[in-house]
Amino acid sequence: GYLGILPRELDSKTAHELGAKVGRGVYVQAAEDNGAAKAAGIQKGDVIVKMDGEVLDSETRMREIIGRHRPGDVLDVTVNRNG
Repeated sequence: GYLGILPRELDSKTAHELGAKVGRGVYVQAAEDNGAAKAAGIQKGDVIVKMDGEVLDSETRMREIIGRHRPGDVLDVTVNRNG
């Protein structure tokens, strides 16, 4: 599977640098124009905090969850936008 974002793992230091209002998750640096994430409404600056009901605390965890799915599968994604 492929989500179509440029991810950046968040910790408290990175969150402060980026101005994110949450300290854990996966920051969306960009959403590709023709990607599934953009089609679902995910935007640059969003922080993905859950995927398929599982809390995201790393980019590795996100890739693991996506890797369990096939192209075309639907995932539940929870994002934090502007706090």
